[in-house]
Amino acid sequence: MSVRQFRSRIAAWTTFGLVAASLAAIAPAANANGGGYSPTLYEFNREASAPGSMLVNDDERVTIFSGQYLDEDYAWPAPLKSVISRSAFTQTTASMAGLTSLSDEKYRYWSGSTEADPMCSDLEDGGGYFFQESATLKITVANRCLDYLNVEDQITVSNDTGSPKTVVTNSMSQVLKVGKKDVGSAVGAGRFFSGNVQKTDVASVTLDSTESNVNAYFELCLNEDLVDGSDELTIDVSWSQGGNAVSSEDLVVSYYDDNGEPASTYLVPEDNPYDQSISFWVRLDSEDATGTHIATADVELLGDSVLEECPPAATEPLWPEVTIINGDGPQATTTDDRAMPSETFTGNNNWDRYGVYLDGFGGMFHYGLTNDEGAGAVTLVQLGASGPQNDYNGTGGRTLTSDSNGNFDLGRYGAAGANQFTLVSKAKGNWEYTTSTMTGATPVTQTLTKSSLTKMCDRGFTVYWMGTLSTPTVNPTALVYCVKKNSYQDVLVSIVNNVPTLVQRLGAPTKTRPCVGTSFGSNSAATGTDVALIVYTSTTSNDTDCTGGDVDVSARSITTLTAAGVSTTTPLTESPWAEPGEPYTVQIAPGSSAGEWVGMTSTRGEEWEPIPANLFTIAGSAITEGESISLDDMTDFGLNPRFSIVKKVSTGEWLMSINGGDPYDWLLWDDGENIDRVTVASVNTSTGAVTNGDIVELRGFGQYSWRIGGFFSGNGPSGTTYFTMTGADTYSTTAWSTAP
Repeated sequence: MSVRQFRSRIAAWTTFGLVAASLAAIAPAANANGGGYSPTLYEFNREASAPGSMLVNDDERVTIFSGQYLDEDYAWPAPLKSVISRSAFTQTTASMAGLTSLSDEKYRYWSGSTEADPMCSDLEDGGGYFFQESATLKITVANRCLDYLNVEDQITVSNDTGSPKTVVTNSMSQVLKVGKKDVGSAVGAGRFFSGNVQKTDVASVTLDSTESNVNAYFELCLNEDLVDGSDELTIDVSWSQGGNAVSSEDLVVSYYDDNGEPASTYLVPEDNPYDQSISFWVRLDSEDATGTHIATADVELLGDSVLEECPPAATEPLWPEVTIINGDGPQATTTDDRAMPSETFTGNNNWDRYGVYLDGFGGMFHYGLTNDEGAGAVTLVQLGASGPQNDYNGTGGRTLTSDSNGNFDLGRYGAAGANQFTLVSKAKGNWEYTTSTMTGATPVTQTLTKSSLTKMCDRGFTVYWMGTLSTPTVNPTALVYCVKKNSYQDVLVSIVNNVPTLVQRLGAPTKTRPCVGTSFGSNSAATGTDVALIVYTSTTSNDTDCTGGDVDVSARSITTLTAAGVSTTTPLTESPWAEPGEPYTVQIAPGSSAGEWVGMTSTRGEEWEPIPANLFTIAGSAITEGESISLDDMTDFGLNPRFSIVKKVSTGEWLMSINGGDPYDWLLWDDGENIDRVTVASVNTSTGAVTNGDIVELRGFGQYSWRIGGFFSGNGPSGTTYFTMTGADTYSTTAWSTAP
């Protein structure tokens, strides 16, 4: 197999598939163009302007690929247990001036092919292709049949400077090693460097002689009034190059039906659901891509188009109407149209750049970012169960800067959540850490270095991510996520005097038990010696990727952290769970007396959705399993409702929240309209019977985003408050009483 063949079969299509999965966040809706619809995104390969450098024109987003390979002429097989590595892929600081990096992490992928050798027992039919994301690759019994290996690094940048820029990299000086031996110049070794350019919101794209692999991505929306269930629709693509029509034989259309099979037609589902969309790639199969390309597509029934304009993803959404449906359990009281805080930012037309955070103490933080992508200024305000918190941060709002992807994390700490802290990822694995009071004392910003955070992990692990935990501890509490190959570990950390301090490494992963599961409960009312945070941890073996399946538990423990910051970890020597064994999920909420916790376990459904199983209580470090949960009618909440145990009302009654509203759940569509339904249900602890309370129903909203739909305020005493955005400047709250 030649290098060109391998790149076209593996790297090009695999990369395009990965990009397609995230298009919803970057691609505007399709626009009519003549007899069809133009692509939502064009993508093509750009060759290096010089070895190790890439031109990025204004208003372009470019993913740069740097790679090396060892083809079939290399001295395979590589020694068993040898490690194949490559030096880091970097860009010169000067060349990045003015450009925006769209990823904090640099991604590295290993891919390859194997002979049909039964020794490679984990590969289908004993041989084929494999794909792995990791810093290095270890040769094992499972992959020692390699006869071709490809390593590829990538980084994505965008250019909004108004003029072309050239990114200069160290691509040509990267070293590929097998063990300690540099094999970059060995027989069969080679390297490559290229760019994958994305251009959005254009009807055409012009390529020169150095550019190739033109692709167009379409996301088309059906007008459900023009089709009936079981209609077979034809997908029609037109493409011109340099003003000349391209034969359909030169176009490769990658559209797959619901069974994952290539298709040229679309079969309308029996129920003809509202807002159906069809997404696919089209690639020009030509050696010469020079010239101006225009691509359009249509979906037709008996020669007539059945498309409509897709709902615009980057404009103000439709807001839901809130109604109450009477239930037999707890009654609901709704207050509509509370005013948003006066500092609320609504100046960005891209409503995907807004969202909410649970504040851990019965309220919400609402945020908006100033720009459409990349790093931006974030304006935060606070929503309370009784109205807007206009005294938040002294002025009613707070501003911070996100990371390069628009992300940040926010939490509260201290008695009654009197203080706040934020975490923002920075370059080189460092984190920006800021604290202040909720009332607006001058914030203090420090840097948590990668080296100081790595010390929190077990030896050999590195920090992948960290996040805030809202809990009433004296010092901020965070969770550090550590990884080592296919093992991962959660680490509970306190930040004392701006220094990360180890509380507890949760679980001790090993080669045979690489998977660590953690479940948290927080008591927002805790003070002093009261337990503020409780953690259930299990160390298990699922499969090599820790992705699910039957579990084999080697250790369990309970960790508690008091409000004063004192931690205790108690191993559980025996399983507290009856059949069917280790739960799929464990949820924990505070009880009604000091030191008491209540909870709910879940099993895994066919679609990996959690299904409530059993009640349990925790006293000290003892878990006592209670009655099996018997659900009331769940059809009101769709196929995959979400359940949370949130409150103990009395010895015989707990409360559970139930939330439907998955936008792809057809059970929650009515006459072409998406519906969201939630309730707080009463749980009888003697029988496990669940009785649904009054149902809050949301109707009339458009596409989902972090700002549409609604959110419960979390567990604890205020966990049954439901927040719903009802407008750009309004929100509503719903609270349930326990009286029937």
